[in-house]
Amino acid sequence: MNITIEKVSYRDLPDVQKIFIESFSDEVNPSHVKRRISRIRQFYYLLRPFTRISPWAKNLFNIYVIKYNDSIAGFSQVSYINYKELHIDYIAISKQYRGQGLGNWALRKLLNEVADKNSLDVILEVKSGNIAYHLYKRLGFSTQTHILQYEKDFEISSATLVPPTLTGLRPLQNKDRTQLSKLYRNILPEGLRANIKKDYQRFNPSLFVRNLEWVKNRLMKKEQNEFVIEINNTIVALLDIHSCPKAARHIINVMLHPNFENLRKPLFSYALFFLRKKYKHGKAITTIYNDNIRKQQTLNKLGFSQEINYHLMVRRPKSGPHQTPITPKIVSYPEKLMIPPAKIANKSNL
Repeated sequence: MNITIEKVSYRDLPDVQKIFIESFSDEVNPSHVKRRISRIRQFYYLLRPFTRISPWAKNLFNIYVIKYNDSIAGFSQVSYINYKELHIDYIAISKQYRGQGLGNWALRKLLNEVADKNSLDVILEVKSGNIAYHLYKRLGFSTQTHILQYEKDFEISSATLVPPTLTGLRPLQNKDRTQLSKLYRNILPEGLRANIKKDYQRFNPSLFVRNLEWVKNRLMKKEQNEFVIEINNTIVALLDIHSCPKAARHIINVMLHPNFENLRKPLFSYALFFLRKKYKHGKAITTIYNDNIRKQQTLNKLGFSQEINYHLMVRRPKSGPHQTPITPKIVSYPEKLMIPPAKIANKSNL
Protein backbone atom coordinates (compact mmCIF):
# COMPACT_ATOMS: atom_id res chain seq x y z
CA MET A 1 0.00 0.00 0.00
CA ASN A 2 1.49 3.33 -1.09
CA ILE A 3 -0.34 6.50 0.02
CA THR A 4 0.97 9.97 -0.83
CA ILE A 5 -0.13 13.59 -0.82
CA GLU A 6 1.12 15.59 -3.80
CA LYS A 7 0.63 19.01 -5.32
CA VAL A 8 -1.89 18.82 -8.14
CA SER A 9 -0.54 18.54 -11.68
CA TYR A 10 -2.16 19.30 -15.01
CA ARG A 11 -2.94 15.64 -15.67
CA ASP A 12 -4.66 15.29 -12.26
CA LEU A 13 -7.35 17.91 -12.94
CA PRO A 14 -9.89 15.62 -14.71
CA ASP A 15 -9.88 13.25 -11.71
CA VAL A 16 -10.20 16.18 -9.30
CA GLN A 17 -13.19 17.41 -11.30
CA LYS A 18 -14.87 13.99 -11.13
CA ILE A 19 -14.40 13.69 -7.36
CA PHE A 20 -15.55 17.26 -6.80
CA ILE A 21 -18.79 16.73 -8.70
CA GLU A 22 -19.65 13.44 -6.98
CA SER A 23 -18.94 14.97 -3.55
CA PHE A 24 -20.49 18.44 -3.83
CA SER A 25 -23.16 18.19 -6.55
CA ASP A 26 -25.85 19.05 -3.99
CA GLU A 27 -24.06 22.32 -3.12
CA VAL A 28 -22.41 23.40 -6.37
CA ASN A 29 -23.79 23.24 -9.91
CA PRO A 30 -21.76 20.53 -11.75
CA SER A 31 -21.66 22.55 -14.97
CA HIS A 32 -20.13 25.45 -13.03
CA VAL A 33 -17.40 23.13 -11.69
CA LYS A 34 -16.67 21.80 -15.16
CA ARG A 35 -16.31 25.31 -16.55
CA ARG A 36 -14.05 26.40 -13.71
CA ILE A 37 -11.68 23.44 -14.00
CA SER A 38 -11.78 23.70 -17.78
CA ARG A 39 -10.54 27.29 -17.44
CA ILE A 40 -7.82 26.23 -15.03
CA ARG A 41 -6.65 23.56 -17.48
CA GLN A 42 -6.84 25.99 -20.39
CA PHE A 43 -4.67 28.61 -18.66
CA TYR A 44 -2.68 26.28 -16.40
CA TYR A 45 0.74 27.06 -17.81
CA LEU A 46 -0.06 30.76 -18.17
CA LEU A 47 -1.22 31.22 -14.57
CA ARG A 48 1.15 28.84 -12.76
CA PRO A 49 4.15 31.26 -12.83
CA PHE A 50 2.06 33.87 -11.00
CA THR A 51 1.85 31.62 -7.91
CA ARG A 52 5.17 33.08 -6.77
CA ILE A 53 3.89 36.66 -6.70
CA SER A 54 0.08 36.56 -6.49
CA PRO A 55 -1.87 35.28 -3.46
CA TRP A 56 -4.90 34.66 -5.70
CA ALA A 57 -2.90 32.50 -8.13
CA LYS A 58 -1.20 30.69 -5.24
CA ASN A 59 -4.55 29.86 -3.63
CA LEU A 60 -5.96 28.76 -6.99
CA PHE A 61 -3.25 26.09 -7.23
CA ASN A 62 -3.27 25.12 -3.54
CA ILE A 63 -4.84 21.80 -4.50
CA TYR A 64 -3.34 18.58 -3.18
CA VAL A 65 -4.25 15.12 -4.39
CA ILE A 66 -4.34 12.05 -2.16
CA LYS A 67 -2.99 9.09 -4.12
CA TYR A 68 -3.57 5.45 -3.27
CA ASN A 69 -1.17 3.19 -5.19
CA ASP A 70 -0.70 6.02 -7.74
CA SER A 71 -4.48 6.41 -8.26
CA ILE A 72 -6.16 9.63 -7.13
CA ALA A 73 -8.37 8.78 -4.16
CA GLY A 74 -9.21 12.32 -3.09
CA PHE A 75 -8.09 15.92 -2.91
CA SER A 76 -8.02 18.97 -0.69
CA GLN A 77 -7.85 22.68 -1.53
CA VAL A 78 -6.76 25.33 0.95
CA SER A 79 -6.43 29.12 0.92
CA TYR A 80 -4.25 31.37 3.02
CA ILE A 81 -6.50 34.24 4.16
CA ASN A 82 -3.54 36.01 5.75
CA TYR A 83 -0.44 35.09 7.72
CA LYS A 84 -2.51 33.90 10.70
CA GLU A 85 -5.34 31.99 9.06
CA LEU A 86 -5.75 28.99 6.80
CA HIS A 87 -9.08 28.21 5.14
CA ILE A 88 -10.00 24.68 4.06
CA ASP A 89 -11.95 25.24 0.86
CA TYR A 90 -12.67 21.61 0.04
CA ILE A 91 -11.66 18.13 1.11
CA ALA A 92 -13.18 15.09 -0.57
CA ILE A 93 -12.55 11.37 -1.04
CA SER A 94 -13.76 9.38 -4.05
CA LYS A 95 -16.68 7.07 -3.26
CA GLN A 96 -14.67 3.93 -3.99
CA TYR A 97 -12.07 4.86 -1.35
CA ARG A 98 -14.39 6.06 1.42
CA GLY A 99 -14.56 4.25 4.75
CA GLN A 100 -10.80 3.65 4.90
CA GLY A 101 -9.86 6.69 6.98
CA LEU A 102 -8.14 8.55 4.15
CA GLY A 103 -10.00 11.82 4.71
CA ASN A 104 -9.38 11.70 8.45
CA TRP A 105 -5.71 10.97 7.87
CA ALA A 106 -5.25 13.72 5.26
CA LEU A 107 -6.98 16.28 7.48
CA ARG A 108 -4.80 15.37 10.48
CA LYS A 109 -1.68 15.75 8.32
CA LEU A 110 -2.83 19.22 7.31
CA LEU A 111 -3.59 20.26 10.88
CA ASN A 112 -0.44 18.78 12.45
CA GLU A 113 2.14 19.59 9.78
CA VAL A 114 0.84 22.92 8.55
CA ALA A 115 -1.53 24.64 10.96
CA ASP A 116 0.08 23.71 14.28
CA LYS A 117 3.67 24.09 13.12
CA ASN A 118 2.93 27.56 11.71
CA SER A 119 0.49 28.61 14.50
CA LEU A 120 -2.40 29.10 12.09
CA ASP A 121 -6.09 29.26 12.89
CA VAL A 122 -7.97 26.92 10.55
CA ILE A 123 -11.41 27.90 9.25
CA LEU A 124 -13.93 25.86 7.30
CA GLU A 125 -17.63 25.69 6.49
CA VAL A 126 -19.57 22.44 6.60
CA LYS A 127 -23.17 21.91 5.55
CA SER A 128 -25.61 21.17 8.35
CA GLY A 129 -26.36 17.46 8.42
CA ASN A 130 -23.00 16.49 6.89
CA ILE A 131 -21.51 13.61 8.90
CA ALA A 132 -18.07 15.25 8.56
CA TYR A 133 -19.24 17.80 11.14
CA HIS A 134 -18.65 15.26 13.93
CA LEU A 135 -15.13 14.51 12.64
CA TYR A 136 -14.30 18.22 12.68
CA LYS A 137 -15.52 18.50 16.27
CA ARG A 138 -13.29 15.59 17.33
CA LEU A 139 -10.33 17.33 15.70
CA GLY A 140 -10.84 20.48 17.73
CA PHE A 141 -13.09 22.62 15.52
CA SER A 142 -15.92 24.55 17.14
CA THR A 143 -18.91 26.28 15.54
CA GLN A 144 -18.65 30.07 15.78
CA THR A 145 -21.76 30.96 13.82
CA HIS A 146 -24.00 29.73 11.00
CA ILE A 147 -23.92 30.98 7.43
CA LEU A 148 -27.22 30.91 5.56
CA GLN A 149 -27.21 30.73 1.76
CA TYR A 150 -30.15 32.31 -0.06
CA GLU A 151 -31.04 32.13 -3.76
CA LYS A 152 -33.49 33.85 -6.07
CA ASP A 153 -34.26 33.42 -9.77
CA PHE A 154 -34.78 36.75 -11.49
CA GLU A 155 -35.97 37.90 -14.90
CA ILE A 156 -36.54 41.25 -16.54
CA SER A 157 -39.91 43.00 -16.53
CA SER A 158 -41.04 46.57 -17.04
CA ALA A 159 -41.93 46.89 -13.37
CA THR A 160 -38.43 45.97 -12.22
CA LEU A 161 -36.51 48.47 -14.36
CA VAL A 162 -37.20 51.36 -12.01
CA PRO A 163 -34.12 51.82 -9.78
CA PRO A 164 -34.80 52.09 -6.02
CA THR A 165 -33.93 55.33 -4.28
CA LEU A 166 -30.67 54.90 -2.39
CA THR A 167 -28.95 58.07 -1.20
CA GLY A 168 -25.16 57.94 -1.22
CA LEU A 169 -24.83 54.93 -3.55
CA ARG A 170 -22.00 55.14 -6.09
CA PRO A 171 -19.31 52.94 -7.69
CA LEU A 172 -16.39 51.98 -5.46
CA GLN A 173 -13.34 54.24 -5.82
CA ASN A 174 -9.77 53.47 -4.82
CA LYS A 175 -9.88 56.05 -2.05
CA ASP A 176 -12.74 54.12 -0.42
CA ARG A 177 -10.68 50.99 0.15
CA THR A 178 -8.97 52.33 3.26
CA GLN A 179 -12.33 52.21 5.08
CA LEU A 180 -13.38 48.69 4.04
CA SER A 181 -11.28 46.82 6.59
CA LYS A 182 -12.89 48.78 9.44
CA LEU A 183 -16.35 48.19 7.95
CA TYR A 184 -15.66 44.45 7.80
CA ARG A 185 -14.73 44.30 11.47
CA ASN A 186 -17.94 46.11 12.37
CA ILE A 187 -20.18 43.61 10.58
CA LEU A 188 -18.73 40.46 12.17
CA PRO A 189 -20.79 38.66 14.82
CA GLU A 190 -19.27 39.10 18.28
CA GLY A 191 -18.11 35.49 18.48
CA LEU A 192 -16.07 35.80 15.30
CA ARG A 193 -14.12 38.98 15.94
CA ALA A 194 -11.41 37.18 17.89
CA ASN A 195 -11.00 34.54 15.19
CA ILE A 196 -11.24 36.26 11.83
CA LYS A 197 -8.22 38.46 11.19
CA LYS A 198 -8.49 39.55 7.58
CA ASP A 199 -5.75 42.06 7.08
CA TYR A 200 -5.77 45.54 5.65
CA GLN A 201 -4.22 44.52 2.32
CA ARG A 202 -7.12 42.22 1.55
CA PHE A 203 -9.36 45.26 1.18
CA ASN A 204 -6.73 47.64 -0.15
CA PRO A 205 -4.64 45.59 -2.63
CA SER A 206 -1.80 47.03 -4.64
CA LEU A 207 -2.31 48.27 -8.19
CA PHE A 208 -0.51 45.18 -9.48
CA VAL A 209 -2.84 42.85 -7.57
CA ARG A 210 -5.91 44.75 -8.81
CA ASN A 211 -4.68 44.46 -12.40
CA LEU A 212 -4.05 40.75 -11.91
CA GLU A 213 -7.59 40.38 -10.56
CA TRP A 214 -8.89 42.03 -13.72
CA VAL A 215 -6.86 39.61 -15.88
CA LYS A 216 -8.11 36.67 -13.84
CA ASN A 217 -11.73 37.69 -14.31
CA ARG A 218 -11.18 38.06 -18.05
CA LEU A 219 -9.60 34.62 -18.32
CA MET A 220 -12.30 32.99 -16.21
CA LYS A 221 -15.02 34.97 -18.05
CA LYS A 222 -16.25 36.58 -14.85
CA GLU A 223 -17.40 40.11 -14.17
CA GLN A 224 -17.26 42.13 -10.97
CA ASN A 225 -19.15 45.29 -10.05
CA GLU A 226 -18.59 47.12 -6.76
CA PHE A 227 -20.62 49.90 -5.16
CA VAL A 228 -20.52 51.71 -1.82
CA ILE A 229 -22.89 53.84 0.19
CA GLU A 230 -21.22 56.90 1.69
CA ILE A 231 -22.92 58.90 4.43
CA ASN A 232 -21.20 61.89 6.04
CA ASN A 233 -17.85 60.94 4.46
CA THR A 234 -18.07 57.43 5.94
CA ILE A 235 -18.51 54.19 3.97
CA VAL A 236 -21.39 52.37 5.63
CA ALA A 237 -22.01 49.67 3.01
CA LEU A 238 -20.27 47.73 0.25
CA LEU A 239 -22.18 45.97 -2.53
CA ASP A 240 -19.97 43.51 -4.44
CA ILE A 241 -21.52 41.57 -7.35
CA HIS A 242 -19.59 38.69 -8.96
CA SER A 243 -21.18 37.42 -12.16
CA CYS A 244 -20.64 34.39 -14.37
CA PRO A 245 -22.73 35.45 -17.39
CA LYS A 246 -22.42 32.16 -19.23
CA ALA A 247 -23.71 30.22 -16.23
CA ALA A 248 -26.26 32.97 -15.43
CA ARG A 249 -25.16 32.86 -11.79
CA HIS A 250 -24.49 35.99 -9.77
CA ILE A 251 -23.12 36.22 -6.22
CA ILE A 252 -24.19 39.26 -4.21
CA ASN A 253 -21.90 40.12 -1.30
CA VAL A 254 -23.01 42.87 1.08
CA MET A 255 -21.11 44.46 3.95
CA LEU A 256 -23.46 46.73 5.87
CA HIS A 257 -22.75 48.55 9.12
CA PRO A 258 -25.18 47.32 11.82
CA ASN A 259 -26.35 50.88 12.50
CA PHE A 260 -27.71 51.05 8.93
CA GLU A 261 -29.56 47.74 8.76
CA ASN A 262 -32.55 49.63 7.31
CA LEU A 263 -30.54 49.99 4.07
CA ARG A 264 -30.35 46.23 3.45
CA LYS A 265 -33.65 46.00 1.57
CA PRO A 266 -33.01 48.94 -0.83
CA LEU A 267 -29.42 47.73 -1.30
CA PHE A 268 -30.52 44.26 -2.39
CA SER A 269 -33.32 45.81 -4.44
CA TYR A 270 -30.70 47.83 -6.29
CA ALA A 271 -28.57 44.71 -6.83
CA LEU A 272 -31.54 42.90 -8.39
CA PHE A 273 -32.36 45.97 -10.50
CA PHE A 274 -28.74 46.06 -11.71
CA LEU A 275 -28.73 42.35 -12.56
CA ARG A 276 -32.04 42.48 -14.42
CA LYS A 277 -30.98 45.49 -16.44
CA LYS A 278 -27.56 44.13 -17.38
CA TYR A 279 -28.13 40.36 -17.63
CA LYS A 280 -31.93 40.05 -18.13
CA HIS A 281 -32.31 36.80 -16.18
CA GLY A 282 -30.39 34.39 -13.99
CA LYS A 283 -29.92 33.23 -10.40
CA ALA A 284 -28.83 35.55 -7.58
CA ILE A 285 -27.01 33.96 -4.63
CA THR A 286 -26.07 35.54 -1.32
CA THR A 287 -25.03 34.50 2.17
CA ILE A 288 -25.60 36.03 5.58
CA TYR A 289 -24.64 35.30 9.17
CA ASN A 290 -27.61 34.17 11.25
CA ASP A 291 -26.90 36.81 13.91
CA ASN A 292 -29.90 39.04 13.14
CA ILE A 293 -33.39 37.86 12.22
CA ARG A 294 -33.98 41.13 10.32
CA LYS A 295 -31.51 40.00 7.65
CA GLN A 296 -33.50 36.83 7.01
CA GLN A 297 -36.80 38.70 7.02
CA THR A 298 -35.50 41.21 4.45
CA LEU A 299 -34.35 38.49 2.06
CA ASN A 300 -37.62 36.62 2.44
CA LYS A 301 -39.59 39.76 1.58
CA LEU A 302 -37.51 40.17 -1.58
CA GLY A 303 -38.31 36.66 -2.74
CA PHE A 304 -35.10 34.91 -1.74
CA SER A 305 -35.35 31.41 -0.32
CA GLN A 306 -32.93 29.78 2.10
CA GLU A 307 -31.24 26.81 0.45
CA ILE A 308 -28.28 25.81 2.64
CA ASN A 309 -27.23 26.23 6.27
CA TYR A 310 -23.49 26.00 7.00
CA HIS A 311 -21.58 25.72 10.26
CA LEU A 312 -18.64 28.14 10.25
CA MET A 313 -16.04 26.31 12.34
CA VAL A 314 -12.67 27.44 13.67
CA ARG A 315 -9.76 25.50 15.15
CA ARG A 316 -6.99 27.16 17.12
CA PRO A 317 -3.40 25.89 16.64
CA LYS A 318 -2.29 23.37 19.22
CA SER A 319 1.00 23.74 21.06
CA GLY A 320 3.18 20.97 22.38
CA PRO A 321 3.43 17.41 21.00
CA HIS A 322 1.20 16.65 18.03
CA GLN A 323 -1.47 14.01 18.12
CA THR A 324 -0.43 10.40 17.72
CA PRO A 325 -0.26 9.57 13.99
CA ILE A 326 -3.09 7.39 12.75
CA THR A 327 -3.10 4.79 10.02
CA PRO A 328 -2.75 4.75 7.10
CA LYS A 329 0.85 5.83 7.59
CA ILE A 330 2.43 8.02 4.96
CA VAL A 331 4.97 6.30 2.71
CA SER A 332 6.18 9.27 0.71
CA TYR A 333 5.37 12.93 1.01
CA PRO A 334 6.89 14.70 -2.00
CA GLU A 335 5.53 18.18 -1.35
CA LYS A 336 4.33 19.35 2.04
CA LEU A 337 1.24 21.47 2.41
CA MET A 338 3.02 24.42 3.91
CA ILE A 339 4.55 27.81 3.29
CA PRO A 340 7.51 28.84 5.47
CA PRO A 341 6.46 31.50 8.02
CA ALA A 342 8.67 34.16 6.42
CA LYS A 343 6.89 33.77 3.10
CA ILE A 344 3.47 33.74 4.69
CA ALA A 345 4.19 37.02 6.45
CA ASN A 346 4.98 38.68 3.14
CA LYS A 347 1.78 37.60 1.43
CA SER A 348 -0.63 40.26 0.21
CA ASN A 349 -4.28 39.32 -0.21
CA LEU A 350 -6.94 40.02 -2.80
